[in-house]
Amino acid sequence: MTVPSRAVSPSAQKSQPASARPQVQHQTVIVRTPVLRSQGARTLCPCCQREIYTNTNKKASIWAWISCCVICCIGCFCGCCFIPLCMDTCQDTEHSCPECGTDLGTYKAF
Repeated sequence: MTVPSRAVSPSAQKSQPASARPQVQHQTVIVRTPVLRSQGARTLCPCCQREIYTNTNKKASIWAWISCCVICCIGCFCGCCFIPLCMDTCQDTEHSCPECGTDLGTYKAF
């Protein structure tokens, strides 16, 4: 006569005592994005992972061109209408990484 064996479910085989289970630890990482302004900024490049000071390239903003057209329309034809194109406060600033050339963002005037 054979003794019937007890069937053990797979979930019962996998269960371990609570002390033997690995502890999962969660780590919070805070990534600080730089505030891009009209001057260069010190930041960490997301592409090459180097600490850099951004290269800047200034270009006339759409508001500088609109101001130029409005000044021209109200009667300043002798070159005064081009003043907004020369002002730093009317220009957008593009930031890029000096190491890898990655575009990091643009500071928009106004």
